Amino acid sequence: MEYIIGFIVLIVIMICLGVSRNIIIGVVLGALGLAALLIYIFFIYAMTLLLRSVGKKGEFVRTYKGDKQSFDRAYYMIEGREYPCALPAEFVMRDIIYKKGKEVGVRLVKKKDLVLDKNAVSCIVLGFLVFTLIAAVAVSAVLQIL
Repeated sequence: MEYIIGFIVLIVIMICLGVSRNIIIGVVLGALGLAALLIYIFFIYAMTLLLRSVGKKGEFVRTYKGDKQSFDRAYYMIEGREYPCALPAEFVMRDIIYKKGKEVGVRLVKKKDLVLDKNAVSCIVLGFLVFTLIAAVAVSAVLQIL
């Protein structure tokens, strides 16, 4: 939220300084493109984690927010060891999605000591597909301009 307010203040300052609308539009589009690129890089990284993971049966244990974390994570017990989910725990319908003691299929990323539950897998795949489409449209638009 702070970034959005800062960006709006920057645009207002640019308008007060008499910067042309074309430059302001270019800055806005550039910032949106950079944000989309960074999110796409995140989804590429998450997809590599998913591809390097192995399927396991795990038992949901709890959701917990650590001291250095800003969100709750789901924890699963796999072969006697507890692993956190790589993505935040769902907030909506938490009682339906996470049931203590229920054995579920998860993807274990051994090198990172993380798991990917079904919610995380669906978010990663859907996000990767959507941002691949956005990247394709953006590249097409840039090529048409050039």
